[in-house]
Amino acid sequence: MKSLCRSRMNAECHRSAARLMLCPAYAGLKLLSIFTAALFLLIVAGTWNVDYMFIMGSVLLALPVVSAGICALWARALSCERRAIGPMTEGGNQEIAIVLRQPLLSNLTVMLSDNLPAAIKSDREMPAPLAISGTSSEFTYNIEALKRGLHQIGPISVTVYDPLGLIGLTRRFGPTQELIVYPKPIALESWPARSSYSSAGTFGVDATASPSFGGMDFYGTRKYYPGDDLRRVHWKSAARAGELIVAEYLDEADAYNVTIAVDVEVGTDIGDGLKTTLDYTAGAAAYIAERQLEAGGRVALMLGEKTVVAETPRDMSIILDALARMKADSNAALAQSLLTHAPHSADIGALVIISSKVDDSLRSVARGLSFAGMRIIQVYIDPDSFRGEKSGGDIAGAVLDADTPFWLLRYGGDL
Repeated sequence: MKSLCRSRMNAECHRSAARLMLCPAYAGLKLLSIFTAALFLLIVAGTWNVDYMFIMGSVLLALPVVSAGICALWARALSCERRAIGPMTEGGNQEIAIVLRQPLLSNLTVMLSDNLPAAIKSDREMPAPLAISGTSSEFTYNIEALKRGLHQIGPISVTVYDPLGLIGLTRRFGPTQELIVYPKPIALESWPARSSYSSAGTFGVDATASPSFGGMDFYGTRKYYPGDDLRRVHWKSAARAGELIVAEYLDEADAYNVTIAVDVEVGTDIGDGLKTTLDYTAGAAAYIAERQLEAGGRVALMLGEKTVVAETPRDMSIILDALARMKADSNAALAQSLLTHAPHSADIGALVIISSKVDDSLRSVARGLSFAGMRIIQVYIDPDSFRGEKSGGDIAGAVLDADTPFWLLRYGGDL
């Protein structure tokens, strides 16, 4: 333990010393000292006619020029690349590896910096000193993704110094790499996977009911969830999987299907910084899609005029990718998009509307779809909470219909 602590302290001292030696201010101080000494020697040589002092002064003046030439040679021979970056989930971590190569020297210390956006946090202070041992060395650091979306990483900046640390030349290595950050699912309390209405008229399924399976065609199997009738356990599949697996039948398989309609109209993304209404929308949509796919359903995600579809849990990355890239850039209102692109059929399971804006046109369209046999569910993102305003207790104006199942999300709430 003591040896580990001692090695860490030595490594930190080495990095601090290297950072000081390669500091631009320190290099400037050394250059100033050299020019001052050279000027003094040349004045003395000219005054007293001392040849060797003139030579010494000339050598000192030539030193920065020679150093710059050496530095340029080393910098030109340097190559740098960042290893491939994979997708991340909001709040997750990933190690970034940068490989530097140079064939001229066996040991070279450089200052390295990777350009990161504000939403990506590094565990290393940059620029950071890196000692290249042999012909190549690897620089690693960990990043934390603070916000969903597409982020550009890079370019990499490497500053090479001459042996005396007088001159530093910086090279930038590109191109930038795209880092995609998936939204972190926001759990919706009491969200049922089954999207059909129970006999009581509420959203969900009556777990105490005893379903009859007579006359139904077999559809497939899925993972067991609490509340499923144990008579539906498919024992052969359960034995192979090592966990409870239940059978599904054709007339009930559609009950787990959902179409998630997200409001991406221009002006609906409220808030700034790391969390906006659209970020909460993405988190809620990710949670719903994950739950429905795990339950054996089919998920269609409607983003304005664009729709992406996931058939199995393995397709969840398609939904997450679309939610990560999602922007409030549509010129069409959500009501118009629903009229034009929403599936007008009850066999799609349920239509989940996620929005931070509710008006009479959206309310009218939702009511019309409900009358046509669609099952409507609403998730409302309270925009006032993202403006720093206190939200009132009355949210009746945001409800599409009194009979529509309703979930409310507020910024900073217990999710």
